[in-house]
Amino acid sequence: MKAVSVIIPVYNYEMYLAEAIQSVLDQSFTEVELTVVDDGSSDGSGDVAKGFGDAITYLRQDRGGNGAARNLGVANSSGSYLSFLDADDRWHPTKIEREVALLEADAELDGARSLVREFISPELDGEERHRVRATHDVIPGLLHYGTMRRTAFEQIGGFTTDLQLAVGVDFSARWADAGLRSELVEEVLIERRLHSSNNWARESNRRGDLAMAVKASLERRRKAAEAKQKDPGS
Repeated sequence: MKAVSVIIPVYNYEMYLAEAIQSVLDQSFTEVELTVVDDGSSDGSGDVAKGFGDAITYLRQDRGGNGAARNLGVANSSGSYLSFLDADDRWHPTKIEREVALLEADAELDGARSLVREFISPELDGEERHRVRATHDVIPGLLHYGTMRRTAFEQIGGFTTDLQLAVGVDFSARWADAGLRSELVEEVLIERRLHSSNNWARESNRRGDLAMAVKASLERRRKAAEAKQKDPGS
């Protein structure tokens, strides 16, 4: 088996970070290196991460967004495979094992994903629980929730740093535009936490970021089509 580099970007999620880290350390697949990238937090997120000692690598950067934080983590990691976990989410113990098994079985496969279940964070009161209620029970995870070959990540140039939201949507679009392959593990191996400060729920520019991601994908496809017309044999 080849080593997996796991990257957790964090920004002001000290309440949830320890559970996310522990879910990586509890993986049945043990050949894992874990890097936590603190994206300029002003709370105790850094102290939580440092509390795990040598079990993780801790990095800190000025606030640059989760795309930049993930890219920094990748640049300071060494695994042949890459996997990303948001600091407020958690993994089932067999998540990495199941996804790596798909990649090891098919040398032509670029990435593996699993099903995601949303859950309401237990500290929320009744009114908050109603406001953040799950919109889906189980959904297929986007590519940045899965495990991928480092070569595939490098091929598409990592995560965008131009968006605050829709970073994962943009990554998936560029993955598809590059013709990379992924397969889905038909098991719920990722749990996405719903709480009062989810970035997706609180940011007012989410539709603008989505529109930018879609526009960028359409532009890439237009240029690819033009290049093919100019050189049909390519």
